[in-house]
Amino acid sequence: MQVRYQTALAGVLFAVAPFVVAADGALDLGFGLAGKAHIVYPTPLGNDRMDFSTHDVAVQADGKIVVVGGLTSPTAAISSWYLARLNSNGSLDNSFVQPATQPGYSFPLSNSFTPYAQAYSIAIRPDGRLVVAGTDRASSASNTLTKIVVLQFKPDGSLDAGFGTQGRYEIQPAATDSVTVARMLLQPDGSINLVGTYIQSSGAFSGNQFFFDRINAGGTSDETFHYQLGSSPNQNDQALDFGIDSQGRYVLTGYHLGANGNDDCAVIRVRNDLYDVDTSFGDNGQTIVAFDNGGDNNDYCNAIAITPGGSIIIGGRGTATVGSGTYQAAIMAMLDSSGNQAYYGCASVCQPYRQAFAFNGNPAAGQS
Repeated sequence: MQVRYQTALAGVLFAVAPFVVAADGALDLGFGLAGKAHIVYPTPLGNDRMDFSTHDVAVQADGKIVVVGGLTSPTAAISSWYLARLNSNGSLDNSFVQPATQPGYSFPLSNSFTPYAQAYSIAIRPDGRLVVAGTDRASSASNTLTKIVVLQFKPDGSLDAGFGTQGRYEIQPAATDSVTVARMLLQPDGSINLVGTYIQSSGAFSGNQFFFDRINAGGTSDETFHYQLGSSPNQNDQALDFGIDSQGRYVLTGYHLGANGNDDCAVIRVRNDLYDVDTSFGDNGQTIVAFDNGGDNNDYCNAIAITPGGSIIIGGRGTATVGSGTYQAAIMAMLDSSGNQAYYGCASVCQPYRQAFAFNGNPAAGQS
């Protein structure tokens, strides 16, 4: 399955290239306005202007580009999902209509603007239907709690009533809790995989936990799953990306709050048969990677790739110390297929595949 994941990603990048950039990497002046497409909400909410935040993009087989994100009022603290579709030349596709008054856009949650309503991820099925995952206000009296919402659209932008409940599937957390989504992936069998963070506010072990869900093609869930890496209360465990290995197991990466109060990169593997953490992976089911660049600092991994040989590569950003200050660096590490730190050069002295990269080699304190 991982090979398919990598191939699909390469296909998206290949599909974007002819429409967005010229062969030499320069902007394609035939796309949008001088190589840039601008998405502007055509109608303000009352007298308030609305700001766009774009979180994900996908390219259809015909070259059209679908963009998803959030539409936010900067003064009223409310937001909604938005979807917009562009033609391959960067112009707004007016055949993508919902509601009819806003050609080119779809605002599926716009009838009830609420805090924290954002679309974060999109995937396109082979038949052209669009699957979008995001968050909305949870069914609670508190405006600060969120639930995950997955919507499926027909190619024209209208909701697909055959999916879930009238085109909608929700992951509603327990009372006083929240759940957010970071990444989504479609499987060849049509199922939808989601990874994110479950925020538990009640009980002895309140805190943030890795979250995963597998939704079947029809819009119902097998079982939701959340996992805390530490054994003490008030953990800060957040899953940000995942991959699927050759045996169909889900490998999640993110970060974990260590005992010393700093965040470190973290990886777990979820078994696809028992739907539980695979305890044969790493240290009883989990691997913590601390980069410690000049000290014990915060590290956050938000990307993962699995090689054809099964090695696991994680990456993100970490904090490094320079003199009396700190700066942010790109970080990357490789684990073997069992979740253990991979090493090289062991004919002499073993070195871990663990790297940190600064843009100019020695940035000043406080730079990123």
